[in-house]
Amino acid sequence: MYRILTAIFIFLSIALHGQIVDNKYPWGWNEKNDNSIPVISFPEVDHQELYLEDNSASINKEVPYRIAVAFDSDIDIKNVGKVKNDKFGSKHWLVQLNLPQAYGIGLIFSEFLIPDGAELFIYNKDKSALLGAVTSVNNNPNQVLSVVPVEGSEIIVHYSEPVDAEFSGKLVIETVTHVYKDIFKREKGFGDSGNCNVNVVCPEGESWEKQVRSIGMIVTNSGTRWCTGTLINNANNDNTPYFLTANHCILDAGDDPSTWSFIFNYKSSECSPSENGLLGNSVFGAEVKPSNNTNDFALLQLKQSPPEEYNIYYAGWSRNIAEISNTTGIHHPSGDVMKISKDFDAPELSAYLGGVGDDYWRVIIGMKGQPKGGLQDQLCLIPRGK
Repeated sequence: MYRILTAIFIFLSIALHGQIVDNKYPWGWNEKNDNSIPVISFPEVDHQELYLEDNSASINKEVPYRIAVAFDSDIDIKNVGKVKNDKFGSKHWLVQLNLPQAYGIGLIFSEFLIPDGAELFIYNKDKSALLGAVTSVNNNPNQVLSVVPVEGSEIIVHYSEPVDAEFSGKLVIETVTHVYKDIFKREKGFGDSGNCNVNVVCPEGESWEKQVRSIGMIVTNSGTRWCTGTLINNANNDNTPYFLTANHCILDAGDDPSTWSFIFNYKSSECSPSENGLLGNSVFGAEVKPSNNTNDFALLQLKQSPPEEYNIYYAGWSRNIAEISNTTGIHHPSGDVMKISKDFDAPELSAYLGGVGDDYWRVIIGMKGQPKGGLQDQLCLIPRGK
């Protein structure tokens, strides 16, 4: 039997590069498919029954939006995969996973520890979608790895290890997810943000170039473009990878941030029209540090510092709240490429969504040169940082 995998879709769609990856092709990519590769098949899933359950559950707003179901597994790639050797002596283990009628397949490795020079690729059988290479950069103390879904109902897991590897890698798949909703084509993502959001490369983004480099988009282990956060510095100025986001992003996801991916530099290269950005600058996993539901903040620490080649900036902060004449927000609305929004008036002290107190700044972002209060306005509530 499968388990239910749930997620609330605030910022939606799919990112094929959810981990730190080297964008390359696996050995043998241009060869014909090998029919001798071992195939592991999973039971069929009744999509119609799940849709009916979802329609019934939608009446209760407390029930998260569901996109996939999960099968427990215990697949040791080195034990079940077919072994091939290339002319350099490197070994390649391949295994095929079949999930009938699935729109996509995601994986969670309960054991993931590979040596330098080793590479993991995941691609669908017709080779129209490829994730990889996942390398030893993704090793972590917990030895777990969550892979965002790859489109298709048949995927190949391909692990390569050099002949002079320092140790023998470990790869055990604990969970295989069957995506039963077509999140690859019909959910939100690139191009879905509102008109009041402007690409950060437009003139409105001038003088904010450093802060743009600190912004990251959160992608959950089901591939959902979920929330935005900021990589921030600390008083020691030691570049510990602290990532500030909203606490509701954790609560609503029903997800463990240790399985999240954080994508940086996802932006359009043109002001207008927008161009889809690259998703390769990503880091896997985080630990929750201080968080508070009342003030809706969460401070995470990324498991890995972003590599130097990402050209990351650690944003500054201040406790001085005496003089705030205007506000600027940089984020990934609706999972879109990075946008900037500006308010040219001072924020107001406010409570949180109709409550009492003055723990928040109330920002009403209107269209420049137009009176506020219309349908184009956006209401934002930002913790004061007491």
